[in-house]
Amino acid sequence: MSISDETIDRAGLVGLAVLAVVLTIVVATWPAVPVDETRYLTVAWEMRAMGSWSLPTLNFEPYSHKPPLLFWLINASWSLFGVAVWPARLVGVAAMGMTLLLTHRLDRRLAPDSERGPAASALMLLGLPLFVALGFSIMFDMLLSATVVGAMLALWQAGRGGGPKSFIAYGFCTGIGLLAKGPVVLLFTLPAALLAWFWIETAERRGWYLRLGASLALGIAIALAWALRAAYLGGPDFAEMLFWKQSAGRIASSFAHARPFWFYGPILVLFLIPLLIWRPLWTGLRTIRHERNEARDFLLCWIGPPLFGLSLISGKQLHYLLPIMPALALLMTLGLRSATPRSTDKIPLLVLAGALLVGLIVIASAGGLLLPHNGANMSVISESSVPFLIATGLVALGAIASHLDWR
Repeated sequence: MSISDETIDRAGLVGLAVLAVVLTIVVATWPAVPVDETRYLTVAWEMRAMGSWSLPTLNFEPYSHKPPLLFWLINASWSLFGVAVWPARLVGVAAMGMTLLLTHRLDRRLAPDSERGPAASALMLLGLPLFVALGFSIMFDMLLSATVVGAMLALWQAGRGGGPKSFIAYGFCTGIGLLAKGPVVLLFTLPAALLAWFWIETAERRGWYLRLGASLALGIAIALAWALRAAYLGGPDFAEMLFWKQSAGRIASSFAHARPFWFYGPILVLFLIPLLIWRPLWTGLRTIRHERNEARDFLLCWIGPPLFGLSLISGKQLHYLLPIMPALALLMTLGLRSATPRSTDKIPLLVLAGALLVGLIVIASAGGLLLPHNGANMSVISESSVPFLIATGLVALGAIASHLDWR
């Protein structure tokens, strides 16, 4: 039971086309969700109204909590389509599309000689309902994810003889990531670069850290080009918040979203449902565990240190894990390429995926009765329509079905 690479590529393209239709429908109908989405829309609108492109404001006071890239992109979308919620939501959708594309490209670089499943990593991401759902959001994390995957693609190329242009690309993507969500981008992109001895080619080791330092300097310079101007316009208090409290302050003692060290364990399970029960996934991962595999080591350096670092940081949210989800999808794809499928493997996966879809519908239907509707306590589920959750579940179910026989 196997299908050709050409069929897989066609399946991936059809899946992306269906996703585009679903996204269009949902984006056009889903309202802004309090409190985060409405806050970010307000900041973007004030930036547009005041013509203050360097200094974000909220209620016309300097807003230091987040860098400006999301607000710039929302305004660019508004310039094309008019001021409304749906053009702003397109920014997250475009970031999700870019994340999928870059993940697919990195997949091809990690396994250039593989003849199996070239679209599997992108389909794997689309098979994670939470990943798809967060792609609709007006938030920073999918934008950050796209920059992280771009940086890691460049980093892998740099470790494989990519030359100066790969280091420049790594620095550029890191700089854009700093503008997307601040220094946290380094938590996702720097550990694998520092642990390069585990996965780079021997010929690339000489001068690695010198070239890495130069590329990081480029990224920091990109961010400082905005941050210094914003600090000058915002004044000393704004500068202190921007350069210290919103980075080191959050790490040491979060003033929001403080949660225990083990918080991300259950969240990872939630993200990876329903793939966690798939036999070929576990047999494949066990296979690559016992062999020398630089791609596996690269992905583990991408996943492990950031996950540990996020667990140490006091402030935790489920969407903070988004930038490592492409790495998990790539690792699972790497394992599946070493697995031997059975005809019965698809049954439990499709049953659980279908049950998950039914559960989403039930939750959405009951959300209006079970969940509070009072300002800051408004739940995303209570604001989500049944068609939205059905669409999200169908995309995930379709993606899973597309790569069941991908070998």
